[in-house]
Amino acid sequence: MTLDAQLLIDGAWRAAQGGATAASVNPANGETIGCYAAADLADAHGAIAAARRAFERPDWAQAPRLRQQVMLHWADALERKSDELARLLTLENGKVLAQSRGEMAGAISEIRYYAGLARTYPGHVFEVEPGVFSTLIKEPAGVAGLIIPWNAPVVLLIRALTPAMAAGCTVVIKPAPQSALITAAVIAELHAVLAPLGDRVRGVVNLVSERGHDVAQTLVTSPEVDVISFTGSNATGARIMAAAAPTMKKLSLELGGKAACVVFDDVDVERVAGQLAAAATIISGQQCTAARRVLVHASKFDAMKVALSRALASLVVAPGDSPGAQVGPLIDAASRERVASQIERSLAEADEVVLRGGRPGGALAAGCFLTPHASGTPRYRCLLSARRDLRPAGRHRALRGRGRGCRARQSQRVRAGGQRVDARRCACDARGAGVAQWHRVDQRPQQALCRGRDRWIPAQRPGSTARRRCTRRLHRDQAHLSERGRRWRLTPASEELP
Repeated sequence: MTLDAQLLIDGAWRAAQGGATAASVNPANGETIGCYAAADLADAHGAIAAARRAFERPDWAQAPRLRQQVMLHWADALERKSDELARLLTLENGKVLAQSRGEMAGAISEIRYYAGLARTYPGHVFEVEPGVFSTLIKEPAGVAGLIIPWNAPVVLLIRALTPAMAAGCTVVIKPAPQSALITAAVIAELHAVLAPLGDRVRGVVNLVSERGHDVAQTLVTSPEVDVISFTGSNATGARIMAAAAPTMKKLSLELGGKAACVVFDDVDVERVAGQLAAAATIISGQQCTAARRVLVHASKFDAMKVALSRALASLVVAPGDSPGAQVGPLIDAASRERVASQIERSLAEADEVVLRGGRPGGALAAGCFLTPHASGTPRYRCLLSARRDLRPAGRHRALRGRGRGCRARQSQRVRAGGQRVDARRCACDARGAGVAQWHRVDQRPQQALCRGRDRWIPAQRPGSTARRRCTRRLHRDQAHLSERGRRWRLTPASEELP
């Protein structure tokens, strides 16, 4: 099967002005599955200009009913082709087919969610002095540049694109080169909904793929782009912030990831080991919320070491569309070589090699496969389990009690979610920008941390100003803080469900 993806600029599919194309490769076998148009700066400027013209017209920005209907019809179209698109996602990205199907289902659900918000942007009227009223009206920000990663290219595209559409923005999408085909296929379904509407929506959605970074750099620095949405590394996010500062852009950045799992002394080790192995290898470990490290209670460390090693070794590494596959290939050969080098370095520095992975041979030799590995640091009673480390390594600390274990997990500077595992409850916040993470405090609450929406603040004595600020932030995310003497815990709303 050969697939081709063109650029979508000003309501029309077209080749790159320079005529350049690039191949899209199946990471499971190294075969070329299609090609995509590789845009240059002229294409980028054309897409930005088209989005600006579309925003300046009132037909889209001031038509919430239209925006809602477009998104609902788009969701219906994707649902009809869900399995076909999931297979293309697995073919290009390499992830296991079940994960691709789950990603498609989640993306469709989120489109409908944001479609519901398109017509519910209330403003506020309040009296500033007797007889004088002030009105707050919410308006679209303008042109949004969306830089989409390759690890979850459909759902992360939807999470950037549909809020912008719901608000009335126009967009320029820059997908990762490793996922250009699936991105174009998803946008093609949206374009099929927009095309019959003619000039009213011309240029609202633009798609510009590239091999390098010039288009992305243009989006970040262009004065005609008002908003940038980016998902990726802290280092790139910092460069985007600096480059966007002169034009005072609004930024939406989802950065980093170094999730830790905390295992206490009252768990069923065999059951939890299987869950941790699955969490560590989701999308072949190429996810910011994958379980990079496991903090294990000292009394369970040896048992968990054996159980987790066995669980990781039993995972089926195979092409994502193979029956029974549990771990697919990495995204490309360059990533495989870089990760393999990181693995060798981490194993050389570890106190103990629990499971040594590597590059499989035989039928998998042509693909970008690596088998799982695990290394341990018994001095800190911390078991490190990872297939791929997308972010800088976090610190490992002793876990000799529940409060200390959570503080060790929270001490990591880069975090995108984590898990607390004990016999009472297994809860996880893996939403990247999520707020209500588990938190348990021992008899010294002044040393603990409570997580607010924007930052971590000291949790001081009960009733303190810091705690009240934390509580107000958490209420916005449907969490609550319960107090029992001097021991608190932060409880996600989902715990209230049976």
